Amino acid sequence: MIEGLSGQRVMVTGASGFIGGALSSRLVEIGAHVTGLSRIPQSVDQFDWITCDVTDEKSVRNAVDQAKPDVIYHLASEVTGARSREWIAPCFHANLASTVYMMTAAADAGVERFVQMGSQEEPDSAKGDVIPTSPYAAAKWAAAAYARMFHKLYGFGVVHLRVFMVYGPGQKDLKKLIPYSTLECLAGRRPKIGIGTRKVDWVYIDDVVRGLLLAGIVPGVEGKTFEIGTSKLTSLRDVVEQVVRTANPALTAEFSTEGRAMEIEYSADYSLSEALLGWSPSVTLDEGIQRTVEWYSANSVRLLPKPLASA
Repeated sequence: MIEGLSGQRVMVTGASGFIGGALSSRLVEIGAHVTGLSRIPQSVDQFDWITCDVTDEKSVRNAVDQAKPDVIYHLASEVTGARSREWIAPCFHANLASTVYMMTAAADAGVERFVQMGSQEEPDSAKGDVIPTSPYAAAKWAAAAYARMFHKLYGFGVVHLRVFMVYGPGQKDLKKLIPYSTLECLAGRRPKIGIGTRKVDWVYIDDVVRGLLLAGIVPGVEGKTFEIGTSKLTSLRDVVEQVVRTANPALTAEFSTEGRAMEIEYSADYSLSEALLGWSPSVTLDEGIQRTVEWYSANSVRLLPKPLASA
């Protein structure tokens, strides 16, 4: 099925990020003509780049007009769990305004399929969760509402993926839980994290990329929301302890006693993804952590020029 993307003109916003980079590389392997968007100029031979700030409406329209994509994957995002008011404006612009600008430009240009990557942090009204727990969650929730409106009101071919906690080799933000814990262990230091009791649904990067690819090509799924996760919850503490056992069993992790308010635990229901996209998770958490630790072990000299700050 995903081979149907071969020869297609595909635009990826956030292509310089962890998920965007993995998706773009896979699209190139398939044979798609990929254009990545980034605020910072990039030098990559495998596909084209357009320097574009997705929070600027004119820049977005110019980029879409220049690339003339058949499919757009909108992955660019400001990701933070911070609750403070200082994050309201940045999250609004990066996660909501950018989505509205991208969808408007794409609809005007006749883009056939627009895949909007949502987040596990979006409140699930079907489960009674109607209050976002952070500026990020609020912006992503509103972006999903705009996606549904664009499809229902304008007949726009948007598909929304609610993606859960992504992990795996190549994650660039080394302050994220698994890269941080892994590299600390490889350096012979005890990982130090928060209370670690929150449970999340961990989904491996290769499975996420496969879900994105299918969302961009499977016919007749426009207007749908698909959850990309495993349906299994594992606490941050348990994941860190598993990383430690894998990377350096001589160490133990150090946990604090302070939690964070309004923590909600979400697990994916991927039944619709399985029924309509033919997607289900294939990499277990044990296997995924093993692969991830091996990758960071092979790249630790390059990634650890100096000690990391605590996560």
